[in-house]
Amino acid sequence: MSCNDDFLDHNPTDKISSDELLATEGSVKAAVNGIYNKIGNPNNSYFSLYHLGFSKVNEVRAEDVMGNDLTWWALFDGAYTYNSTKADNLGPYIWDYSYAAIDQCNVIINDGLEAIDDDDVRKDYIAQAKAIRAMVYWDLVGVFARPYIADNGASPGVLLITESEHGKSHPRTTVKAIYDQIFKDLTEALADISSLNDQKRVNEAMINGLLARYYLDLNNYQNAMEHAEAAANSVDLMSADELRLGLSGLPSEGIFTLVNTEDAYAEYRTHTSYWDDYDGMGKDIRIPQEFADLFQAPNSDPGEPFPKGDIRRDFFWSQYNWKNEPGWGYYYTGKALEWEGPDYGGAYLSAQQDNSSWGWPGRLYMYGKFPRQDFECSDIESYVKTASHELVSNWGTVGLGNYVYMRSSEMVLVVAECAARLKQETKAKNALRLIQARAFNVDTEDYPLSPNSNQALIDEIMLEKRKELLGEGHRMRDVMRLRMDIQRFSTWTGKDFISKDDPKMQLPIPDSEIKVNSALDEDDQNPGYK
Repeated sequence: MSCNDDFLDHNPTDKISSDELLATEGSVKAAVNGIYNKIGNPNNSYFSLYHLGFSKVNEVRAEDVMGNDLTWWALFDGAYTYNSTKADNLGPYIWDYSYAAIDQCNVIINDGLEAIDDDDVRKDYIAQAKAIRAMVYWDLVGVFARPYIADNGASPGVLLITESEHGKSHPRTTVKAIYDQIFKDLTEALADISSLNDQKRVNEAMINGLLARYYLDLNNYQNAMEHAEAAANSVDLMSADELRLGLSGLPSEGIFTLVNTEDAYAEYRTHTSYWDDYDGMGKDIRIPQEFADLFQAPNSDPGEPFPKGDIRRDFFWSQYNWKNEPGWGYYYTGKALEWEGPDYGGAYLSAQQDNSSWGWPGRLYMYGKFPRQDFECSDIESYVKTASHELVSNWGTVGLGNYVYMRSSEMVLVVAECAARLKQETKAKNALRLIQARAFNVDTEDYPLSPNSNQALIDEIMLEKRKELLGEGHRMRDVMRLRMDIQRFSTWTGKDFISKDDPKMQLPIPDSEIKVNSALDEDDQNPGYK
């Protein structure tokens, strides 16, 4: 009897309608801020869609990072080893958080925001929601579906949900249908977005950058280049000195950055914490020595452990360890330095950048690119000298750093790639030189233009993109859109080669979705997981 409609209130006491939620301009602003919180900050101190999910799943599936046999949280192991199963947590996390974010966008878009009198302000809020919806769909289809270029988008994609109606089942639509929605959202957003370039919010440059990525996936290099140029011309490249500081703050060339704050973050669930090795963190992902060796200056002395030249090479350090043995010192670039800090009963902080036998030969951390936001890591010597035995577990706030989703360097490299593929090689070489000259900390005009042409030039640009954007979550999308096999340098899993047709290049559709969604059945599962 208690469940009879005469007695049952279907609306929870803490539920409000979208009309009430969006009744004032202040409440609309709060609702839009909630979308940024949903995609950026770890929810319930557990999982973040962009600080952790998309950025890491795309890195570990490609060839330039290594998984770890000492992993403390095996969330990405299946994706890295291409042994994912329907029982893994990663796919459901990404799926559920994506659709939660999409739902919040749908609420804003479908409401129309008539409570806002200023038409430009109203359109701008809706444009932000449309751009984020497009962004999430672009990343989501890249994880769960075959690339567009494989069959012009005919493969099954994901669920296309554009209304905020709950409880309705949706079938998998095609990849093309998802891309059509992405294009619609981005073009409409671009027409209505404010011109203000604030990297903490959706802006015109960010939408142009997303359109550049969209056109790249379609092999439409002319349009991709035009949108990438528009984005790059809006935000200047950072200097070499700025690059040395890493990407965990608000770098000047950031186009769109998801900000992590002290009162809304999970220290062990962020982009930063997966790269620094503080308090047991950073043991999930490493850089193979072979890839680090590509960061060298031309004509450098091969006898030096770390040839001088490319400042990005300084991002790679081996781990820190306390060694309770007299005689251990501090090693920097393969050369022993006299320890100037206090002696804690024979315990010395040891750090090294060489490949000696005591550490982890062939496996390097990338501390310097994603340092904790509240500690400057570019000066490794000062970093060690300021440490003390008491503070070794408190060198900063674990994971407190931002995630730069898009920056101008990516767009410059997209221009270079597109121009090279369109046989505009002078333009391609000039764009490439901007990135290379900064990497070697010389004036652009003093750095020689590439001597390469045709496919050799394209290969040089793609390698430079791998080096410049390493760890930021981009490489796998390039692998997929270019229909490339993956040949890893080295792994800890024995999975060195992955075919472009490997059915586990995509994650499984969550089993929970198939079970509760009446529009799906087991035939809708991705190949390799049926």
